[in-house]
Amino acid sequence: MKLRTKVFAGVTAAFLLFNAGIFLLRNHQVLFGQATESTQNPSKTGRIDLNSATLEQLMLLPGIGETLAQRIITYRETVGPFRQTEDLLNVEGIGRDSLSEIQNYIRIGE
Repeated sequence: MKLRTKVFAGVTAAFLLFNAGIFLLRNHQVLFGQATESTQNPSKTGRIDLNSATLEQLMLLPGIGETLAQRIITYRETVGPFRQTEDLLNVEGIGRDSLSEIQNYIRIGE
């Protein structure tokens, strides 16, 4: 392999690893209470507010994909704000196990 090819491969690998590290760090900060304004977490406690979270923020929760995140937003827009975290059980696809898994990462805001 030519030196130029090896250098290109090394630079490419370093770039990919750097970006993967930034992605993982950002998601870790949001989920574990070390978020900053740049991570767009509205909570001072590091928890995601069910009443104001965006689709992207909800998708950071364990086990919550795009479909469930959209159902949470639709429920909130249709029924009104969540009053307690247990209200998530009214969202189709979220059961006691799901709620238990995300309980430490969510909060109810105004």
